[in-house]
Amino acid sequence: MEKQGLISVIVPVYNVEKYLETCIKSIVNQTYKHLQIIFVDDGSTDSSGQICDLYAKRDGRIRVIHQKNAGLVSARKTGLMAADGEYVGFVDSDDYIDADMYQDLLQAIRESQADFVHTGYFDERNGVAKAILQYEEAMSYLADQRIKFLQDYVLKFNRNHNMLHGVVVKLFKRELITKCYQNVPDCQSYGEDLLATCACVLESGSVYMKKKAYYHYVYRMDSLSRKNDEVRMAVSLAELYKSLQGLFKQYGCSEALEDALNYWFKENLQGVIATSKDSGICIHRYFYPDVLKLQNKRIVLYGAGIVGQDYYAQLCKYQQCRIVAWADGNAQKYDFEYMQVVGMERIREFDYDIVVLAVAAFETAEAIRRDLIKSGVEEERIVWMEPRSALW
Repeated sequence: MEKQGLISVIVPVYNVEKYLETCIKSIVNQTYKHLQIIFVDDGSTDSSGQICDLYAKRDGRIRVIHQKNAGLVSARKTGLMAADGEYVGFVDSDDYIDADMYQDLLQAIRESQADFVHTGYFDERNGVAKAILQYEEAMSYLADQRIKFLQDYVLKFNRNHNMLHGVVVKLFKRELITKCYQNVPDCQSYGEDLLATCACVLESGSVYMKKKAYYHYVYRMDSLSRKNDEVRMAVSLAELYKSLQGLFKQYGCSEALEDALNYWFKENLQGVIATSKDSGICIHRYFYPDVLKLQNKRIVLYGAGIVGQDYYAQLCKYQQCRIVAWADGNAQKYDFEYMQVVGMERIREFDYDIVVLAVAAFETAEAIRRDLIKSGVEEERIVWMEPRSALW
């Protein structure tokens, strides 16, 4: 197989027989055909391995590697050892990708001459896909801004920028990701993508941020990785913190990144506690920064996620602030005992003075603002302020 222009797509597989064919079809049906597709069956006990073998007989681009169960990191490393492509991409076996993903990313990485390309993704829940694109399309030359890039985009010191850590929404030069993924211990069961992404930023000369979503991250309630276990998560977070400290020390930038790393750790740890259903602890992560301007107003609170829930708790403490409605674009996701969340289209049913956007990122707020205006909300009634963090 000609290596120039070849993209090796690595797919770790473990007990995903219900979802695997959707994933496989999305890869084999890519508009860009010069692919090497590597399925690493990590000791599946269901029919996943057989499904991979069946598709390998149909498509000569597919190679299946069967190994004893050793975890996600080991499976990806196995795939990297087998990869022959000039470039490497990853797909998780219970997700899927749009047909033009690798054609577009190959064009982007070639035209930009970047070491890797980053894209957005679709957050897909109950069949509803929402594009997440919390950054501007840009080329970042890292030689002079490596630390700032890690602070702003990866450790999220700047809330207006957000690079998803996942390697699945990126296309890498093979030499880069092969070297960098060696920084990820085989036993790293949480945050392995964050470690790999940080290593890639530290090793790269440039990264291109392409503002388009291709990857469908499918939220499934039956996924073990998505079930709550606060104690396990807190321990895993502490272990990841130590691994990141070690990586930054290895590259001589631990002191420069100390504040950002500590902020990242505190915010994520607080998030684990705040979302615990059984701990009996209620911790608010965000506050509206200027409550005085909301007093004596009839308020529609827009956004029912973590920021919205914290705003609701904050505003309910003020008698002068009256929440007449709580709205969200995905209202069906939320079932609170204390107040109903309604869809955007129902805002016009309420008498209100102001719509408060309860989201963290400016770009998200602007997208919601545009949608609200289209739905008939007067622009001057819509307000957003960057949430104040409870961490500092």
